Amino acid sequence: MYEHVGWTISSNADILIKDITDVLKKLGFSPSYTKKQHSVYLRKQAEIKRYFLEIGTHNSKHEKRYNKFIGGVA
Repeated sequence: MYEHVGWTISSNADILIKDITDVLKKLGFSPSYTKKQHSVYLRKQAEIKRYFLEIGTHNSKHEKRYNKFIGGVA
């Protein structure tokens, strides 16, 4: 069983990954980026919680999985 939740966006569109990374940084997040995997990550638990509280998601699958993992967003 996992102890920490992670957040990732992957895309082969390098400009999209760069833009997402830049926007997250401007919003005060500390994303990491791997060019080889074409992915942006948030790993800090407080930042992931903040992401779901402030930005959220329209994908109910991800919201349900996150809420189940942390026991509810609050």
